[in-house]
Amino acid sequence: MMPAFFESHNCPICLSPNETASHLLFDCPSKEKVWQGVIFDFLWPTTSITDIKEALLSLDFSDIWYSQVKGIHPYRILLITLSQIWVAHMRFVFDDTILVPEAILVHIHSTVRQTVDEDQIHSLL
Repeated sequence: MMPAFFESHNCPICLSPNETASHLLFDCPSKEKVWQGVIFDFLWPTTSITDIKEALLSLDFSDIWYSQVKGIHPYRILLITLSQIWVAHMRFVFDDTILVPEAILVHIHSTVRQTVDEDQIHSLL
């Protein structure tokens, strides 16, 4: 259930003042670790978090064209990551579940693998 009000505008995870959408999804140190892990594990190593932010905000993924995983486009990896960060943040806020970047990365790896497998099955039908 949604709280009636929030006591602070600070980020509930790192306590940074004035939590913004950018902070919530990208700039909070825990979320930065997730994005850095995704860049290392899935994308071209020179990709930056700023590149990812710009691509997601503009829905123009032409600058993020390389995926280390065969069978999935980079934009799908970014959307999977964004959704897993959102879920982890909401679990922290509403369920008091600690946000662990490594655990989020495990979920991202699993979801990417599942997506690739499902796409391969669909291509066989």
